[in-house]
Amino acid sequence: MWILVQFWKFLSPNSVNVESFSFAKLLMTLTLNNLHSRDLEQHALSLLLVGCHTEWKNTTTRYTPATRYKLQNNHSGFLFIDFSLEFRSSAKTQVLSFENFRTTSKMPESYATLNKTPRPTTNPPFTLKELKAAIPAHCFERSTFRSFTYVALDLTMVWILFLSTGYFSHPYIPRWASYILWPVYWVCQGCICTGIWVLAHECGHYSFSDSKTVCDFTGLTLHTALLVPYHSWRISHAKHHRSTNDMDRDEVFVPSTKDEFRKGSLAALSPSSNVLSLLKLFLFGWPAYLLFHVTGRKYHTHTDHFNPSSPIFSSKDYRDVIISDVALVAWIGFLGYLAYVNTIVWLVKVYIIPYLIVNFWLVFITDMQHSDAAVPHYRGGQWNWLKGALCTVDRDYGILNHVFHHIGDTHIAHHLFSCMPHYHAVEATKHLKKALGEFYYKDNTPIFKAMWLTGRYCRYVENSGDILWYKHD
Repeated sequence: MWILVQFWKFLSPNSVNVESFSFAKLLMTLTLNNLHSRDLEQHALSLLLVGCHTEWKNTTTRYTPATRYKLQNNHSGFLFIDFSLEFRSSAKTQVLSFENFRTTSKMPESYATLNKTPRPTTNPPFTLKELKAAIPAHCFERSTFRSFTYVALDLTMVWILFLSTGYFSHPYIPRWASYILWPVYWVCQGCICTGIWVLAHECGHYSFSDSKTVCDFTGLTLHTALLVPYHSWRISHAKHHRSTNDMDRDEVFVPSTKDEFRKGSLAALSPSSNVLSLLKLFLFGWPAYLLFHVTGRKYHTHTDHFNPSSPIFSSKDYRDVIISDVALVAWIGFLGYLAYVNTIVWLVKVYIIPYLIVNFWLVFITDMQHSDAAVPHYRGGQWNWLKGALCTVDRDYGILNHVFHHIGDTHIAHHLFSCMPHYHAVEATKHLKKALGEFYYKDNTPIFKAMWLTGRYCRYVENSGDILWYKHD
């Protein structure tokens, strides 16, 4: 490891004057878990040096370490190699920059760094019709009554939680208890309201009821209460389902290209920058998507979910977008009235903070469904609808699977058959697993660990190519 430390000194972030380092027969792949860390013992993931020759002033030395270094060989395992260094005399002086070296090094795909097996990129050996035939027919049946029972149950829970806040300052409850009860309320109310968000999402796919009118009225009501422009979101979300993981046409969580990543001066792998990046994503990601179409398709003009002339929409969508806007204005006015009657602090405590938690879960779930080191993105002729629909990820949210109406653990089934109601999706997924074989993907990494790893390693894709994998610096 001594020789690695020497290389680190030479390749430090500040340019270093060294005695003529002319490298011959050099083949090097250096992947660091944290490029800003000096602890190479822990963070060097791969190193290959073959016949590295270096000229050194007034000395001739040959150094052959006996240490063997781990080299990650794609996703198939590990190889081990030896290397040797030769120092020879020279009187020349040269400046070697760490940044210059770093930009010429080719970084591995993130699935290799995380030891994940990449998803198949070949055309599936089955059709959508064959997949549908593998699922019992009753899984595609929608029941308006059953759907409304879930709405009624969730709204009842919301109302009970809201009523409970009236007792947080009761004389018989210790004053300190409110510092525990309010956070418990925020988390519980936020999770239940996320379930309501998912039910409105069902309405947007018309899987809530056989009646389109019932779906739109229910979805508009529920989503407006959560400050979502129902029809505007419904339209852009349908485009996402039609173009999943198409780099040129998808409408959400389109990865940055390498040039965009560099241009935005985005931080790479430092833990502190990852924390800040995730906080920004979860606090502002959803409003930024609605207001500026952040992470969506690049339209090269201002794009949002409120202007009916936005490039997301066509002329036939104008009326629906206006209806969503008017509903939101009316609801915001009602919230303002409640703040006037009860104080702004009251509104923040009973509504705004749970609303922010809904936004957190919305972005979290959506990101985890579509961002994973093992999942590719496509361009051009490599993309087709079925391959794109299979570029999604099922994850286990524990008890929250039920609270969130299984939107996270049955997402592949949802993308293949978005008109299927959520209460049949678990059964359908069991049959789909068998039919999909290696094309089914469930990541069993604990969800918060998966969030951290995704934020840290799924940074960008290459500027060109038709099959693209997440990479990192």
